[in-house]
Amino acid sequence: MGKDIKEILIAGEQRTIELKLVDVPPARSTEEVEEMGVDALLGSYTTQFDPSNVNRTYNVSVAAAALMGRLSAP
Repeated sequence: MGKDIKEILIAGEQRTIELKLVDVPPARSTEEVEEMGVDALLGSYTTQFDPSNVNRTYNVSVAAAALMGRLSAP
């Protein structure tokens, strides 16, 4: 499928591609992590956002719209 997507992009075609989502259970449960005594931030990531970058701004707005009103578990 990856090759097909690449060929579509190279050809400049605009198509809708349906992707299959696969639920992957977490490696550890909340209870297991609590038993480990984790009570502090384990990692973080920061990136810069330049609103004049039209493509990135569009991607961020699409992602934000998809997540609007949803709760993301840690």
